[in-house]
Amino acid sequence: MRAAIHEGIRPRCHFEDITRADFYGFVVPFALELMKLRQESGVDIKIRLCDTLGYGVPWPQAALPRSVPKLVTGLIQEAGVPGELLEWHGHNDFH
Repeated sequence: MRAAIHEGIRPRCHFEDITRADFYGFVVPFALELMKLRQESGVDIKIRLCDTLGYGVPWPQAALPRSVPKLVTGLIQEAGVPGELLEWHGHNDFH
C-alpha cells in the first residue's frame, strides 16, 4: 500500500463479505492500520464495505456483523474512519 501511495495512487480498500467478518478481531484492527497510514501519508484511503451475499440488514438493533448501521458507526467510532471515506457495495448473489 505504501508503494502504491508513493506512486500517486489513491487507494480504495474493499472489505469483502464484511457482513460475515470478525468485526472487532479483524475489521477494526485493519481499518485502524489503514487510518494510521492515511495520517502518515496525508492521502485519503477509502474503505468500501462489500456485502456480496446480501446478509446485511438496515436495522441498527440487529447484531454485528449483519447490521449495516452498526458497521458504519463502528468504523467511524472505533477505527476513526471519516464517514466521507466509507462506501457501501451491497448485493445478493444468492437471492
